[in-house]
Amino acid sequence: MVTGNKEKLDIQGLSPDHYSSDHFLYALVANDSLLWAVTNSDKSVLSIGDLRFEPSEQISALNSWVSNTLGNKTFANTSIALRSCDLVLVPNALYDFKRSPELLKLSSGVEYQNCLSFNISRLSATLIYGADEEVLGFFQRVFRGQKLLPSQGLLIDALLKHNRFDRNPQIVIDVHGGKCDFAVVGHSKLFLVNSFNFKTDEDILFYTANIVKQLALENEEISIEACGEVTDKQVELFKEYFESVNRFVGYDQPTLAAGIETNSRHTTLLNIISCAS
Repeated sequence: MVTGNKEKLDIQGLSPDHYSSDHFLYALVANDSLLWAVTNSDKSVLSIGDLRFEPSEQISALNSWVSNTLGNKTFANTSIALRSCDLVLVPNALYDFKRSPELLKLSSGVEYQNCLSFNISRLSATLIYGADEEVLGFFQRVFRGQKLLPSQGLLIDALLKHNRFDRNPQIVIDVHGGKCDFAVVGHSKLFLVNSFNFKTDEDILFYTANIVKQLALENEEISIEACGEVTDKQVELFKEYFESVNRFVGYDQPTLAAGIETNSRHTTLLNIISCAS
């Protein structure tokens, strides 16, 4: 479905007309897309929506989504995650909220007026991350008091939960909108979390090879787990260089209502449902 201004909207399952105050809303916000799901109280997915737009039209598209899709609906709970934030991971022993802008600028080179934080208890560390001021203001205005979560933080939490035993390293790559988010876990610990911009498939391969070299990992021990907008061509390219390459489907997959079909593009959204409280 095309909504105008180059926006493309697709909704599976329950129509927005039937969203109710008993339902839970989960949303994943990127600079060129919005994925959302509506569930019941046991996190069974009743509806999945996908809105795509030009990055320059992000705020206009989000306003349209609220006005035309959500209307005046209220929800029992709302969880909203930002995709591919600038971030830095700081041990809790060294974490000082007042120094957040300084630490994030040192890590990313970008200065943010407002920094957000996400505690990862399994690491005894805090993820400091930045949000676009206009996007942050939009969600604070529309969903009062709603904290914006970092999708990478939720992914790390899920990976650590399911890799708490001595497993070989996994390199999870979330591809979307010209960006690739990396998280590397294994042997019961987090090795790395980072994000890169890319223009070609070879760029993603280059970043992955550098990470393998930087961490001194052995090809035969690691698995590449790709999700998001990863293409068959990209998967086949990785298989030329790595022995184990899979499409990552996440953990603790929620139940889907009849007629809803998901793919690797939805993995990060479904992970939010599993991890967000």
